[in-house]
Amino acid sequence: MRHATGWIGYRRGAIAAVAGLFALAVHTASLAQNWPSKPIRVVVPYPPGGSTDLVPRLLQPRLSLVFGQSLVVENRPGGDAMIGTDIVAKSAPDGYTFLFTTPATHTQVTHMRKFVPYDPFNDFTPITAAVTQGSMVLVHPGLGVNSFNELIDYAKKNPGKLSYGTAGTGSNFHLAGQIIKQMTGIDWVHIPYKGGAPTQQALIAGEVPVAIFSNTSATAGLKSGKIKGVAVLDSKRLRDWPDVPAITDFLPAFEKPGEWLGFYGPAKLPEAIVARMRTEIVAALKQSDVEAKLAAVGMEVLGNTPKEFAAIIRRDFDLNGKLLAATGVKPE
Repeated sequence: MRHATGWIGYRRGAIAAVAGLFALAVHTASLAQNWPSKPIRVVVPYPPGGSTDLVPRLLQPRLSLVFGQSLVVENRPGGDAMIGTDIVAKSAPDGYTFLFTTPATHTQVTHMRKFVPYDPFNDFTPITAAVTQGSMVLVHPGLGVNSFNELIDYAKKNPGKLSYGTAGTGSNFHLAGQIIKQMTGIDWVHIPYKGGAPTQQALIAGEVPVAIFSNTSATAGLKSGKIKGVAVLDSKRLRDWPDVPAITDFLPAFEKPGEWLGFYGPAKLPEAIVARMRTEIVAALKQSDVEAKLAAVGMEVLGNTPKEFAAIIRRDFDLNGKLLAATGVKPE
């Protein structure tokens, strides 16, 4: 009799579990079908005015139009970009909060900080790496150096006295500075800022004599002659700045992860919402006027699939771990 009762209880539990899964599936399908029914928020964990801020603001009017709801770009800088990133990690997976960020938040900061409030793999849903860009080593004209070799010579003659600014601890640019330090034997000091725009402002103002940031953020300063590029952090020169040599011309073994900028949602975001969001983002990116504006600041449209994006994140996460281990940088 007890056996029969146990079997009945098991069946009831199984039926309840199936019913629960069915109800969840129905709710998820309904959510995706009716989405969006209110404004969508895109969190950028950097200040306004930098390259990371540019893309969602460029897409903002087009996505608002196709969704029939306002797309609101919200800048939440601070904490090495972890503050804004964590907001999205802790958000409900209902399609109304997204993240647009650099590789730093998912592939680097976890190697550089002892405490990170989110898991870069389990707390997010990759949607697409929207664009790629380049980056440069830049100097203030007052430093009196005109090439990468002159910069390294200056640093060697002034050990510990030269500083370089970047968009924050754990950024691609911070890592690049550490790799340069390790490969050349120089001793320079890292000064973290809260994004590309503040870093450029600090360089122009002479707060730091050297900085490493994206060619997108550098465009205005380069065109005005207020800053000077001495090396592109890649194996080839940038189309818009052909006179600035590639860093591999000086350091052939130099290697760093990619510089993509991408969209994420919170974990467990319904696949239908992921697919729709990615489709509309890529369609907006590929409009001729948008592509032209992005190209004008040195960005190239990528727009890969969620699966491809996830693979890039994992690849660059592993590469960052290897490179940081080689530089001897310890988590802070």
